[in-house]
Amino acid sequence: MTGTGAPQGFMDAALEQGLPAEEFARQALNALAAGQAHVVIGGGKERLAMYLDRLSPAITRQLMRRVKVV
Repeated sequence: MTGTGAPQGFMDAALEQGLPAEEFARQALNALAAGQAHVVIGGGKERLAMYLDRLSPAITRQLMRRVKVV
């Protein structure tokens, strides 16, 4: 989906390198089985961004504007 909400219509590099559905399902099911109330599903960069956002939302916003999604 594009920024306007329209379908993108093609698979880009970010989607190709994304988390496989099986890995998402494994992480989600493990979290549910453990009774976790808050779960972050993703790789290392996603988890780092979440923790950074807790410490400093302003810095996280600045970094996100500069990061190229690949």
